[in-house]
Amino acid sequence: MNATEAALALAVLSAAPLLYAALGELLHEKLGMFNAGIEGVMLMGGVIGYMVAVDSANILLGFAVAAIAAAAFNLLVYAFPVLVMRSSQILVSFALWFIGAGLSAQLGLNYVSRPLPESIGNTSIPLLSRLPFLGNIFFRQPWPVYVAVALTLVVAFVLKRTSHGLSMRAIGEDPASAHASGIPVRAWQTFYTGIGGALMGIGGATLTLVVTGTWTSQITAGRGFVAFALVIFAGWRASGLIWGSFLFGLLLVLGPVGQAHGWSIPSSILGMAPYIFTVAVLTFRTWLELRRSGRTLAPAALGLVFVRGQR
Repeated sequence: MNATEAALALAVLSAAPLLYAALGELLHEKLGMFNAGIEGVMLMGGVIGYMVAVDSANILLGFAVAAIAAAAFNLLVYAFPVLVMRSSQILVSFALWFIGAGLSAQLGLNYVSRPLPESIGNTSIPLLSRLPFLGNIFFRQPWPVYVAVALTLVVAFVLKRTSHGLSMRAIGEDPASAHASGIPVRAWQTFYTGIGGALMGIGGATLTLVVTGTWTSQITAGRGFVAFALVIFAGWRASGLIWGSFLFGLLLVLGPVGQAHGWSIPSSILGMAPYIFTVAVLTFRTWLELRRSGRTLAPAALGLVFVRGQR
């Protein structure tokens, strides 16, 4: 594997946590729920997954507990205030971010310098891994990368090709009409808040257990914000998350790659690239959509609190 292939393979690996987290956010937003607290949920999944993996010497168990804990955290801190108490989705989601950041830092104090007892190696896909250039980049990755892509394709199919996907989209566009047609709006919103939180937690666990193999406070370093932007960048389409996450993953590894190759550009400048690109793309995309159709592609009821009997 040459230097270019190694850099691109690292970008694919770095894209996996973003893909999990963005997929979780997509499920929120398709049902009309605005959740900017991805970072906090990722951190909770990352630290709890790491703690369990270190103490049990079982990385798979770490992933499972990370998913459950992140789902419970998202349901308690986000779903209860928003769906039961009808609080502002925006304010609650930012509280979710800060609570997750602070609580994860406290929980992980004694795990900062503790190494993982084992690591996840690469899994080669038969035949495909032998392809020149592409084989080394895409088909010799740890199994969580393949699972992220597979889950995204499943969600894309469900949203576009099934009656349940139609119900989900109906909730995000007009929850009052969906409720009137017999769709249990609040129940599905609660369910997918848990599923979305679990995916965000798995994204955090993928970062700590696979990508970095370590835990430090604030290890996500803004990846939750990038994942949130990725949903918009993909036009609220699950399939668009796959190539979009790879693009952002490539931007995330510019700093380490630049340092390794002795680029003259400071690593601090390269580290800003994903966030500068995020702002630029979102601004341009919103402007373009408003110019073409007068509205964005976001679900019409995104961020609105559904109250039975009101339209």
